[in-house]
Amino acid sequence: MVGASAPSEVDWCLRHVGSLAQAQAWKSRGVWFTDVARWKQVTSGFAEVDSWRVLGITLPTQVEEWKATCGDIEEVARWQRLDVEAAEVPKWQALGVYSTARRTWERLGIHDLKEVAEWTSRDMSPAVARLWIRVGIGAAEAGEWNAVGMNERVSRRWRRACIAPQAAREWQEAGCNPRRAKAWGAAGFGPADAASWLAAGKRVKAAAVWLEAGVAVESEATAWTSVAGGPTAAAAWLRIGVTSPDEARQWAALFEGPDAADEWVRTGLTAPDAHHWATCGLSDDWTPIGDPAVAIAWKQAGFGPSNYDSWSGICGDPETAAEWRRVSGDSIDVAKAWKTAGALLPGTVEALRDAGLDANELAGWGRLGASEPTNVLGWRALWSISEASTWVTGLGLSVDVAYAWFEHCHGDLRSAQGWRDLGVPTPSDAAGWTACGFELDEVRSWCAAGVSSVDVAASWSEARFSAVDVAAWAAVGVSDVVAASELRDLDLEPAAVKKWRDLGATVADVAMWASCWDEDTAQSWMTLVPGCDLVRAWDWRTLTEGRFDLAQRSTKLGLTAATDLEAIAATSNAASIEEALALIDEFAENGVKVTEVKRWLGRFAPSDALAWAAAGFGSADDAAEWANCGFAAGAAAGWAKVESRPPDVERSSFRGQGWGLVV
Repeated sequence: MVGASAPSEVDWCLRHVGSLAQAQAWKSRGVWFTDVARWKQVTSGFAEVDSWRVLGITLPTQVEEWKATCGDIEEVARWQRLDVEAAEVPKWQALGVYSTARRTWERLGIHDLKEVAEWTSRDMSPAVARLWIRVGIGAAEAGEWNAVGMNERVSRRWRRACIAPQAAREWQEAGCNPRRAKAWGAAGFGPADAASWLAAGKRVKAAAVWLEAGVAVESEATAWTSVAGGPTAAAAWLRIGVTSPDEARQWAALFEGPDAADEWVRTGLTAPDAHHWATCGLSDDWTPIGDPAVAIAWKQAGFGPSNYDSWSGICGDPETAAEWRRVSGDSIDVAKAWKTAGALLPGTVEALRDAGLDANELAGWGRLGASEPTNVLGWRALWSISEASTWVTGLGLSVDVAYAWFEHCHGDLRSAQGWRDLGVPTPSDAAGWTACGFELDEVRSWCAAGVSSVDVAASWSEARFSAVDVAAWAAVGVSDVVAASELRDLDLEPAAVKKWRDLGATVADVAMWASCWDEDTAQSWMTLVPGCDLVRAWDWRTLTEGRFDLAQRSTKLGLTAATDLEAIAATSNAASIEEALALIDEFAENGVKVTEVKRWLGRFAPSDALAWAAAGFGSADDAAEWANCGFAAGAAAGWAKVESRPPDVERSSFRGQGWGLVV
C-alpha cells in the first residue's frame, strides 16, 4: 500500500516506477517519487542506491559527480575514507595520484596537495620520497641533489659539510670527499683548481701559499717556479700586472726585478719595446728615460727610440715635435734653423713661409730686435731689411723706435741723429719741442737743466724762467714752476732759499719763515741749544719777545725748550719771564734741578715750595707727604731725622702723648 497518496502520485508511480510496491521501496529509502527517474539514470537499482547511501551520498547529482571522477563505488569509498571531497579528486589524479597512492602519501605525513605535487613534479614516488624525508631533506632540495646524481645517503654527507648540490658534484668529480672539499674550499680553491693540485699530489697547505700569491692552478705554479723561484717572487710580478710566467721571463731578462719593471709594465708596452725606450737617451747625454709615460707619449706621436733623442732636444713635447716634423719635411736641420731664427711654433713657420720669408731673413730681423716672428711680416711691409739695418745701427735703437724716427724724419738719418744728439728720446718728443717753437739749441739747454719734457719746459718759459733759472732753482730743491714763481714774487732768490733749506726749512715753508725773520737771525737763535730747529728757535724768540739774553740765560739754567719755561712761568704765576727765571735761580740755590721745578710748583705755592726745599727735602713728593699730614717744613725736617715717613711719626708714643720734638 502506498497509503493515502493523491491520485496524481499513484498515477505517476504506475507510469514511471512500474508498481506501487516499487514506489513503496523507493519511498522507504527516502527517495521522493519525482527523483526516482534520476536515480534510475545513475544507478543499476536498489542495491546500488543502498551502497551509495551507506557512503552518505543521498543525491543523484552527487553520485553522478563521484562516478565522473572515480568510476566505481569502491574507488569512491577509498577516497571518502581519505576525507577527500569529490571536487578535489581530479586534482590528485592530475598528479597521477590515485586513492591507493594517496594513502601511501598520508602514511608519510604528507597531506597537502601542493606538497605532493612538489615530489611528483620531480618524478619521485612515495617510496623514493620516504628515503629523502627520512634524512630530513624536502622535495625541492631532494630534487637538486637528485639532479646531480646523488641519492639521499650521499647527499646527507655533503649537506653536513655545508656544500650545495652542484658544488658537491663538482668536488666529487675533482676527486674530493666532503671533508677534503671543505678544507680546499676554506683555503679559497674551487673544485677545478683543487683537482690540479690533487693530481700533482700537493696538499692544501702548500697550494694555499701559491693561492695567496695569486696562482690558483698547479701547472701555473710550476711554471712560475721556473721563472721566479717561489710564490713570493711570483706575487711581486703578478702585483705589477705581469700575468703569465712567460711574460715574466721576458721582463726579468731586461729589468732588475718587478720594482724596476713596474711602471714600464703599466704602459702596456711589450718587454722588448719597454727596454728599448728605457735605455733610449735624452739628447746628447744619454740619460735614460725615467718616466714610462714619456716613452708612451713619444711613441704615440710617431717617434721611436732612434729619432726620439734628436727631436726631443729641440721640442719640449711629442705633439709639438710631430708638428715640427711635418712643417720641416722631417728634417731636423730645417727645424733647428727656424727655431734658431725665432720661429718657435710650427704654425708660425707655415705663415712666414707662405709670405715668402725664409729662416735666414727671419734671423736677420731677429738680430735687429724684431723678436716676434709674426711681427716681421708687418715690418717687411714698412721698410726693407737693409733700411732697417742702417737705421737700427745708426741710431743704436730698437727696430720699432728706429722706424718711428725713420717715419718722423722722412727717411733723413742725419736729422734723426741730430735730435738724438740733443737728448730728445723719441720722435714724438721732437715733434712736441718743434710745435712749441723751441730750436735745437734751446732744447739742448733745457735738457741740460734736467727738463726733458716739452710741456714742463713750456710752462717754465711761459712763467719767464730760462733754462739757466730752472737749473738754479732745481739745485735748491724747487722743481715746481708755481713754487718758484711764488718765491720769486717774495724777492727770494735761489741763494736765499738755499740758506733756509740749509737751516732745515722745507720748500713749502721757506716763504713762511722768510716772512717772519731773516735767515741770519734764525741761524743765531738756533745756536741756543744743540739740535735746536727752526720751530724751537722761533718759540724761544716769541716767548722772550726777541730778547736773546733771556733765552741764553734760560738754556744755561738747563731749560732745553721754551715750552718748559713757559709752563713754569704759568704755574708760578710769575709776572714776567725775568721773575720766572729768578724763581728758578732760587730753587737752584736750594739744590732743586730745573727739571724738578715744575713738579714743586705743581705741589706747593712758590714760597712754600722754596721753604720745603730749604728744609732739605729734595723731592716734591716727599715734602707733599709730610705737608699732607699736617707738618710744617721745619717740624717735618726734624721728625724726618728720627722717622722716615709721616705715618711712622703718627704711631710714635711721644706724638700720641702730645710731645713735640725739640730741635
